[in-house]
Amino acid sequence: MGKLNGKVAVITGGSSGIGLGVAKHFVSEGARVFVTGRNQVALDLAVTEIGGNTVGIRADSAVLADIDQIYATVLA
Repeated sequence: MGKLNGKVAVITGGSSGIGLGVAKHFVSEGARVFVTGRNQVALDLAVTEIGGNTVGIRADSAVLADIDQIYATVLA
């Protein structure tokens, strides 16, 4: 049983670097993880690499409409 079972995490910039590492760790601890990124191809590769209970959302955190889309996706 992981420390994050039943938890939801949203990780912006989760398609590479530290964000990708954090997403992998959170999934390994049982969280449902939503990762965001601006590049759909990199995001798709990251979701495949992370595996588990992961959803990719193409979004730019600097664009308010994209933030609204992230919220709507996670809420659904």
